[in-house]
Amino acid sequence: MEVTFIEPTEAYIISYSEALDAVAREKIYLAKLEGFPIEETIPFMRNSIQKKIPFLLAVNTDTNQVVGWCDAQPKAEEIGYLGLGVLKDYRGKGIGKRLVRAILEHGKKFGYQRIDLEVRGSNERAIGLYLSMGFSEVGTVKNGLTIGNITDDVIQMTIKL
Repeated sequence: MEVTFIEPTEAYIISYSEALDAVAREKIYLAKLEGFPIEETIPFMRNSIQKKIPFLLAVNTDTNQVVGWCDAQPKAEEIGYLGLGVLKDYRGKGIGKRLVRAILEHGKKFGYQRIDLEVRGSNERAIGLYLSMGFSEVGTVKNGLTIGNITDDVIQMTIKL
């Protein structure tokens, strides 16, 4: 099971959407319980491609399916906002760390001076990953996330590039 990282293209929009939906439906990691409707995902991805937003897809080379992603969408002109997800069967293999490392480099070239993120307080694995990569905690919003019957703290983190 080999994975390669590629910049997004229109050919991977559906596969990306399916991967995002799969991670969201686990109800553990994202601030959503399901993926975005494809009618929203298509323009989001097209905009990211057109503007060359720092964005990478992890693709299984055997199946040509997206198994993870990382992006840093503009929060402000010099600040990116990190998004990350890896399918369950691909976790624990260093894919997330490699994706984040690559996006931090892309972010520098894109002109970001800082990248921010928010992570669920219960997601100790992700918090540990981000801390190990140099992110620092800048705030906690107690019970800051409520989706469905899930309430969690939101940990705010940042890294200077």
